[in-house]
Amino acid sequence: MHTPFPALLLAVGAAALPAQHTQLPPELESYVAHIAAAEGALRHGAIRDVRRWLDAVPAEQRGFEWRWLDGEADRSARTLTAHDGEQVMALAVAPDGKRFATGGADGRVRIWDACSFALQRDIAAHDGAVYSLAWDPAGARLVSGAATRRAKVWDAATGAELAVFAEHGAPVTTVRFAPDGARIASTGYTRPVGGEVRIWDPRDGRELQLLQSGFAPITCAHWHSDGGRVVATGTPEQIAEVAESHTGRFLRTALGGGDGRSDIGYA
Repeated sequence: MHTPFPALLLAVGAAALPAQHTQLPPELESYVAHIAAAEGALRHGAIRDVRRWLDAVPAEQRGFEWRWLDGEADRSARTLTAHDGEQVMALAVAPDGKRFATGGADGRVRIWDACSFALQRDIAAHDGAVYSLAWDPAGARLVSGAATRRAKVWDAATGAELAVFAEHGAPVTTVRFAPDGARIASTGYTRPVGGEVRIWDPRDGRELQLLQSGFAPITCAHWHSDGGRVVATGTPEQIAEVAESHTGRFLRTALGGGDGRSDIGYA
C-alpha cells in the first residue's frame, strides 16, 4: 500500500523548512490542499472531481504528485485532438461503430475512422458552435444542430449539404433521426412561447410538426423505438414529456426529477 502523495509532500515540505518555521508558504499550502483533495477523489472513483482539483493548480506549481494523479485519472484508451484546440461540443458514433463524428466550437463537423482516428471528412458546417450530432439509421447521413439556431443534414460520404431547416428562436440543443430515418426532431426555444420540439423532413427541410411546452428551453429529446413518440425534457419542471409526434398531442408525464438533464435516450 503506497503512502498518499499529500502525506509525502507535507513531510518533504516540512523537512525543507527552517526548524523555527513550521508554516508552509501559501502557494505550497494551496498545492498540498489541491493534491490532497484530488487524491481523495481518486480513491473514491470520482474522476470528474479529480480533474476539477488538478485543473485548479497553476501550471507552474504542477509537480510529480500532480503528474502522477493526472495519469491515474486519465482512463482513456486513446486521446484525439479533434478540433485544433477548440472545444468538442458534440460526438456521435455511426450505427456500424466504424466511424464517429465530432462537432466543435469552431462550427466544424468532422468524421473519423473509429479504429485509426484518421480524419475522413471535414465539413465547415455552421458559423457557430455545433451543439448536437446524430446519424441516420443507415449511417449515410448526419444531422447537426448549432448555436446559429439552425440544423442541417449532411451526406456523410461526401460532406455535401442535403437540407437546411428553418431557424429555432434559440440555439438548437438536440437533433435526432427517427428510427426509420424519415423524420428528424430538433429542440430549442422560441420567445415568448417557450420550449419546442420541431419535426422535420430530412429530404427537403420541410417542417412537419411543432410541439410546444412550458416557458423554458427544451434541452433534449429522443424518439421512442416505435418511431411515433418523442420524449423531451428541459421544461421548468424538469420532467420528461411524451408527445405523439404525428399529432402533437401531449400524452403523459413519463419521468420525474429536477436534475437538469442535458440528454436522454432509449436503451
